[in-house]
This record gives sequence, C-alpha cells and structure tokens, in this order.
Amino acid sequence: MKDSSDQLQQRVQRIIRLESRYARLLELRMEHPYYSSGLCPDLIIRPSDATEARLFNYGLVFRPTEGGFTLLMNLARDLSSGIFAAPLQLDFDCTVTNPLFLNFTDIPFLTGQQMQFSNTYPNNLLHPGNTVDNQVLYPAAKEGLSGTISLIINQDGTLFGPLARSVQFITYRIVFAARSTRWRYLCHGNEDYIARLNSFRILSRTKDGVQLSFGRPEPATLLNGRQGFSLTANEDLPQTERPQQRHLLIADASGVQPGYQRQLPNAAPEQLRYHPEEDQFYSYIIHQL
Repeated sequence: MKDSSDQLQQRVQRIIRLESRYARLLELRMEHPYYSSGLCPDLIIRPSDATEARLFNYGLVFRPTEGGFTLLMNLARDLSSGIFAAPLQLDFDCTVTNPLFLNFTDIPFLTGQQMQFSNTYPNNLLHPGNTVDNQVLYPAAKEGLSGTISLIINQDGTLFGPLARSVQFITYRIVFAARSTRWRYLCHGNEDYIARLNSFRILSRTKDGVQLSFGRPEPATLLNGRQGFSLTANEDLPQTERPQQRHLLIADASGVQPGYQRQLPNAAPEQLRYHPEEDQFYSYIIHQL
C-alpha cells in the first residue's frame, strides 16, 4: 500500500529533522588524476572495531563517499563534559579493490605493501610528500595493497569538552599520482604492409593541440611469433581514464593502399609492461593492419 501524501510529508519532515541534528565534522578525499572525476573510488575504508566504539560513544556517524568518507557530529549530543576533552584517535583500515590500481598509480610496482596515512603532516595531507610515495609504504605480510589511516582529532580540546567551540569542518586529503608510460604500438597482419614498414608513421593530436611524437617503425616479433613492426613514443604520458590523444597511422609511400589512414586505439592500464633493463614502463597496444 502506497503512502498517502500526508504520510509522505511526515516522513520527509522526520528525515529533515534528523539531518538537521548533524553537522559535518570532517571528510577524507582520496584524489587521483587518472580518473575524470579527480576522485579515487578504488579503496574501501572501514573503521576499526575500537574506532566504531569511539564513534558510538561520541555520537559520530561514519559515512562512506565515492572517494573517501565523511564524519558527522550529532549536535544534540552533549559533549561538554571533561571526559570528552582528551584527544580522540580514530583508526581506519582500507583495502584496494581494483586489481589494476598499481598499473596506473605511481607508487612502487610491488605486491604485499601497506600504506600508512596519518594527520601528522602539514596542509591537511595524510602523507609527507605532495603525492603518495614510498615514504608511507611498508612491506605487508599478505599479498595485495592495503592501508591504514590514523586520525587524532580534538588535540587542543576545542571540538569536544568544556572548551569546545562551534564545529570547524576540516578536509583531509590523500593524493595519488598517475603512472606515466611510454606508448608502443605493435602492428601486424598484412605481410605486404609489414615489408614496407618504413612507409608508416603516426600523426598524433590532442584536444589541446599538443602532439606526441613517435620514432620510426622498427621490426618486431609478437608474442605469438608473428612478424610485425613497432612504433614507440618519444615521451612518456601519464595514464588517464579517458585519454585525450587521437593517433592516426598513415602511409606516405607507394606500395600501400592510397590514402591509407587508420585511427589507433589508446593505451589502457592492462597493457602495462615493465622493462627492467631500461627501468621503463611501456603501454603495449596491438593493432592489426
């Protein structure tokens, strides 16, 4: 049975009254330039058992968001007693859910790592550098990439306790950097075209007019043993969820179909390969002629 208009209005009013009792105390934003939104959705964050108990005792509400979480404070809760004046430690566990996270994130390409974040650094960052780096990475007993977040709030006693003032909202940030790779196209298929590999070149354009230059074609052997040729970029590019590049494979000489022009696919995180002898990450992109 559907609610009547009066019942629906009463429910909405109850929700409004409930929401008005809470104020945002703090939020955590995880940022990543790989994503078009700028937010990183790849970590699940949960309060530790001890922190869940502390949140309950203080009337605080934990709410996950797309790229982090928010803590809400119950304004109806009386926290003016001296027992609430001490600094409050809140600990959270985080788990990386995207198996390709290391492929497009500029941190050491190792499994079995733990990130340790805390609010002991300036500028409201939870790490010492401008972006997450090996300063907050430690070996972990289990495989994969995980993390901990430790926040100490009310250090001066102005949030809770007898000296508490009005709520001062604060935003903490975790900022990742995108991994840069060098794009390498592997072209295969038409044997006549492969024999005339020097006829081919790549024309690169982006929406902002910046061009990515590529070297000359080089003979290459694919993993299946077939012959082809490769064209490798001369510079690295940071990976993005929606690359703005538009690469055209064109032929300049006779012996190839007149006006030959093919749009090439863009790089994706799963195409990553590391060449230790060069200490270089490549994005291998297969194209059939």
